[in-house]
Amino acid sequence: MKQFFGPLLVAGGLLSVVTPAYAEDINILVGPKKSAAYDAAKAKADNQNIFAAKSIGKAFSIAVKQLAACKTCTVNIKIAAGEFKGKAKTGHWMFPDTQTPQATLRILGGYGDDFTTRSPFTTPTRLLTADTRARAVIQFEGKKHALKQLYLSGLTFDVAPGNVYDPKNNNLRKDSSSSSSVLAFGYLTTDKLVIADNTFLNAANGVAQPLVRAMTEKSEVIIRNNFVLNNIMAWKVSSASYRNQLNRYVIRNNSFILNWPYNPDPTTSNPGTLEIGNKYTANQIEITKNLFAYNAGGAIHAQWDDFKGPPLAITDNLFWGNGSLFAATDPDAAAVVGKFNGSPKYVLLTSDDAEDFDWDVENNVSFDPGLHVQVKPFQAAGNKVAVMAAGAAPNEPAAKAPVAPDEAAVDPAMAELAAMLGEDMVADTPSTEVATEDPYASDEYAGLGFGDDAGGDVDIQGFATRLYVEGQLPFPTKAQAVGYGANANLVEAF
Repeated sequence: MKQFFGPLLVAGGLLSVVTPAYAEDINILVGPKKSAAYDAAKAKADNQNIFAAKSIGKAFSIAVKQLAACKTCTVNIKIAAGEFKGKAKTGHWMFPDTQTPQATLRILGGYGDDFTTRSPFTTPTRLLTADTRARAVIQFEGKKHALKQLYLSGLTFDVAPGNVYDPKNNNLRKDSSSSSSVLAFGYLTTDKLVIADNTFLNAANGVAQPLVRAMTEKSEVIIRNNFVLNNIMAWKVSSASYRNQLNRYVIRNNSFILNWPYNPDPTTSNPGTLEIGNKYTANQIEITKNLFAYNAGGAIHAQWDDFKGPPLAITDNLFWGNGSLFAATDPDAAAVVGKFNGSPKYVLLTSDDAEDFDWDVENNVSFDPGLHVQVKPFQAAGNKVAVMAAGAAPNEPAAKAPVAPDEAAVDPAMAELAAMLGEDMVADTPSTEVATEDPYASDEYAGLGFGDDAGGDVDIQGFATRLYVEGQLPFPTKAQAVGYGANANLVEAF
């Protein structure tokens, strides 16, 4: 390991500093047991700058020790393609508490057997989950953990094994499925969090809601080049904003396809795929060059309007076939959903409609991207017939599924934050809403699972049935759509 010892001026002359400055990155190479990749890792390892590990858990342990020793270095965990099951085959990985605010950690998947190339969308690193998942798949431990930069890139998470599906119709049984998100960062203090080049599939209770603490006034979160497929309440854009506020939260070149609301009824508290938090989330939220297609509850859920919400830029995105929860038929409908100007019901905005708000909205388009993905008819509670997403070919409908009580009124993560601040937590309801008579209280909607009495069996079809992606991810096939959403050419090499 190359180390440089800087001079220190003292009364008697020069004295070498005892803390080394690391001139090279530290690389931890991970290959599955008894694999060519692990053999290559062992051959390359010198146990100074390069280490070999046969499991992700062991790599995490090595990384923590190296971060603590180097203080200011960059540690790369490079994981070969293959399948990993976690300690005791639990499908869960915990990164131990680390307080190294000047160091960078990169967790990188999708490497070839010799670790010279990386192609996570064609040679995936699969993190396999257990059939009873009680925690996030990757979780960062600690109450004061800190990293200058954290990258999580090139991993495939299919958490369907932790879900329960109705044997009669294959609809997701949300009340019996895992209640944990896919990723959990705790209140990590960082200057830069990057989540990139990953595939997230079949989450029953959200992919992530990174509540990071901004380390400086320039801190940012970047979500880019990910596939977010067939997840409930997919992504929440928020932060631990009671300290330094994030400068930027960027969502760029992601493919949000076939995602679902918290509950399959139009009154659910969390309908949209990308849920935008309050004005303290960041100085600027940028949503650009993404592909939003066939998301039942709409693409972007603005919990607050342009006056009470954060500064928002929605530019150069492709919207197609969103909003079947609300029986939308316009292919550009439900680009943005929200309860605006005191409306008791959700209002669906096309990208053109959104230009009326004091947001930066421009150059968004709507056309069929040509995705090879199975889209089934979806019948939400209260809809008389199953609704096809605009532009989708019909498949066989299902029959009945239970609706879980809408539990999202108080966000558990925000409740924890409030507890830390010594504040009482009330229902997380946007301030633009006003008290009003329940619009779904009439006999027309009786027994359909709306409002406070939501629950029980109702006629639901095609709700979050398991999605299989074998060998080919749904990249756009239309030439004019190639610049939108995730793209293999955007994967960073490292």
